[in-house]
Amino acid sequence: MRLSAIAHAAIDVAPMAHQLILTGSNYPDHFQRLNVSWLVLPLPSTLPDGYPGHRFRSVSNGFLQRIVSGVAEQYCPNVSVFDTYASAKLLRAVRQTGTRVALVFRECRDSYFNACYESGRFEELDRLLIPHTKEEFYLALDLKAQTRLEAMNHLIDFVGPIVYPALLDSAAVDSACSSLNIHAEDTLILITLGGGGFEFACGDFAQNASLAAARLRRTRRNVKIVCVGGPFSRTDVLCPDATCVPHLSSLQALMARADIVVSHGGYNTVNEIMRVGARAMIAPIPRLTEDQGVRLKRLQSRPALRIVDPDEPVENYEHYYEELLAQARPEPAEFSGGRLAAESIVSLTGGYSIFNYLSERGRPGNASAFAATTAISYPVIRVSWNALSLVVQTLRSDGSDPNVFWWEIEIGAAGTDDLATNASVALSMLQGVATDRLVLSFVDSTGGLGLTDATRELANLHFASLVARVPAESVTKTKEKRSQVLESLRQVPRSFTVDIMRTDSETVICNQP
Repeated sequence: MRLSAIAHAAIDVAPMAHQLILTGSNYPDHFQRLNVSWLVLPLPSTLPDGYPGHRFRSVSNGFLQRIVSGVAEQYCPNVSVFDTYASAKLLRAVRQTGTRVALVFRECRDSYFNACYESGRFEELDRLLIPHTKEEFYLALDLKAQTRLEAMNHLIDFVGPIVYPALLDSAAVDSACSSLNIHAEDTLILITLGGGGFEFACGDFAQNASLAAARLRRTRRNVKIVCVGGPFSRTDVLCPDATCVPHLSSLQALMARADIVVSHGGYNTVNEIMRVGARAMIAPIPRLTEDQGVRLKRLQSRPALRIVDPDEPVENYEHYYEELLAQARPEPAEFSGGRLAAESIVSLTGGYSIFNYLSERGRPGNASAFAATTAISYPVIRVSWNALSLVVQTLRSDGSDPNVFWWEIEIGAAGTDDLATNASVALSMLQGVATDRLVLSFVDSTGGLGLTDATRELANLHFASLVARVPAESVTKTKEKRSQVLESLRQVPRSFTVDIMRTDSETVICNQP
């Protein structure tokens, strides 16, 4: 979710960037809303799993590393971004493909940080992104680790907490509740276990929290219990008397509705609780590389937060629930770490073509990936074709070279006779600009049906992409017609890509110099 937050911000920071996510968490609904390409990796043999037969369902870390380095070699990214657990060997192999390498490195134990330093892991980096404030990250490390961190100061950006910016408006909350049959009068206890796969460590905690929530029904009507186990969890054995789901893309919206959120002290969940302003009961669990207790101690002064021992009896949890429900919800927190990280990563591209997001953990799933050659470090000029001449003249009179920009030129509306003429005139004004930095767009109020005709009209021109901007109210909902459009497009020879972009509001295109 940290890398997803960065990818989401990068769409805004570098709108012409292409991204590919390699991940171990199989969240198809999440990646579809994120709107980037993704590839789900096989399950690694090192993943914590307390169930028999794990070796038959997993592959070695060495095999995973070869997959990742092979993808980097074929995809040719300008920057590859890893999360905390990428090994020095993997970083070295990916860097040898010619990509720059960034590592998002969350708070950890002294022993893990020092092991990373001594293994040479940090030597393979062009950027070390710390998703904490400098003060809190230093507090978790001993003097030896702090001294080593200071020596790497030229590599480091402290960007603060990175949290995926899920929608939290009333429509998003209502949709999340509707999918689980949760009503306004219900008392909602939400139990979430992050990535999951740690039932051997926190299974009793989840069960006791669920049993205690069920006891609330003796004094409160309409108590609903929802358990979100994570992509690596066996939710069927976790929480009796609860609605159990393996994952939920609308989890933050459900947190925003929940009367109490119950969790262990993982990085993402704790920050999501802060972002939505939820009452929370959190139990730290043992982790090899991080000390959740240290993270939670910093939150002790936060209102409506109870830190508990995972082994406490059901009666204690029931008491904590009543205690929390009597308190007001805390104020939501705002985080900008995702955007700051995206800006730092984009600054590494140096005018090259693509950047690429990679994660080390794995799980089977469907894959979708594509590559393109698209410069991302250039500023983007979006302009109507009939204002293009003045814009180009203004740039040249100021001594600016049009070739250093990305261009998106709106050439009119679908069905107009002069669509091809407008495109030809616009492209002639931009002679000398690399074709892979030229995008033509047009307004298609036919709901996408005009894309085929427009493609045929422009097929002999050379530019990067043709985009049909379809107003939301005009999107063609008939599957048969959509299928006809897509099939007919396949038959049109062309040198450019085609795309349909739904616009929920009017897109502002510059028509002034």
